[in-house]
Amino acid sequence: MSNESKSKPMVLIVGAGLGSALSVGPLILPILQQLGVYEEFLSISKYMTHITMYNEALKPYKPTDYSLVEEFSGYGYYIVTRPLLYALILRQVPPEKLHFGKRVNVIIDQGEKVVIETSDNMTHEGDILVGADGAHSTVRKHLYKTLKDKEALPKSDQEDLPFSCTCLVGQTIPLDPEEFPVMKEPVCQFQIVLGKGKPYTTPKDLISKVMLEEKVFKTWHSGRIALLGDACHKLHPSSGQGAVTAMHDAIVLANLLYTIPSTSSKDISQALGEYQAERYPAAIDSFRSSQQGARVLEKSPTGAVALYVSTHAPLWLWKSVLEKMLRHRPLVGFLDPIERKGSLAPVVSPSTVKARALFERRWRSQQQEKKQKKERQEEKEEQEEKHAVVA
Repeated sequence: MSNESKSKPMVLIVGAGLGSALSVGPLILPILQQLGVYEEFLSISKYMTHITMYNEALKPYKPTDYSLVEEFSGYGYYIVTRPLLYALILRQVPPEKLHFGKRVNVIIDQGEKVVIETSDNMTHEGDILVGADGAHSTVRKHLYKTLKDKEALPKSDQEDLPFSCTCLVGQTIPLDPEEFPVMKEPVCQFQIVLGKGKPYTTPKDLISKVMLEEKVFKTWHSGRIALLGDACHKLHPSSGQGAVTAMHDAIVLANLLYTIPSTSSKDISQALGEYQAERYPAAIDSFRSSQQGARVLEKSPTGAVALYVSTHAPLWLWKSVLEKMLRHRPLVGFLDPIERKGSLAPVVSPSTVKARALFERRWRSQQQEKKQKKERQEEKEEQEEKHAVVA
């Protein structure tokens, strides 16, 4: 085996942020369990079972029941704030691997290496560059310019990010649980008010205007550069699947990099191709689901129909929606496996299967080496005892 095939790839990741408060459930909780932080996550989050929507007069529609996912997957849903989840994830990463407050100014794919230069004039070299830097990704802009110059970029990827929704994001001042006792309840209250005549009720100085782009790009990688999360698939936030989809990207890519036989351009290109092949269909599913969720919020005849269907759907139909939502649940193939829970089996993840096979093969090899070492030690001790008796 050559030295190249023994080496682990050096991966440079640009970005890797998440949204605001997050709903974390069966699609991510098994991964947290593999990482050994599941119980800690439960301690910083709040259990959620339903989403309740109200009209402007605060008359509730039929609540949407998410507790049914526990039957299918064995896990519930929890709401967690971004700072607490960030802190939990960051504690799993060696501090020397993290660099904050820097912008990427220069990207050079040298063929055998990829080099980036940051705003502090530092240079970083790696085998692979992952652009996880959001909808307006710097890495994607560089990659697409390079491909466009070679006339190798699909026409659809040359078009601007389209958006059909402008979102006014409001903030609240910290709430006093004594004044709002609902905050003391053990189950998180996830409530949405659908206004008609009023664009907003929050003071203007606590509102930010955000354009909600939606697009799944066709080009996710080239050479030693790959895209991940919003950089290659920007979803409408109504379905709450943006962060989950990005984390699944990361799991699949990590599985494939674990199994990569060398850091050669050929092997890296093969791994990145497998990454897109597995994740692209799942991203399309999430994109369509987010579009369906967005229709419920539209102030139009289509939106009214979507809202009615959403709040009057029979139980069998809602269960089928949840089953489809739970189809893609990749796990980390190179960590200890966990017992599958629930009645619904997920779609087989090729990257998980591939990484698991290598992980188990390496484990068996290590066990064999330990056994042989023990046998040699026992044989040595036996020989020493014989010599001692003869003496």
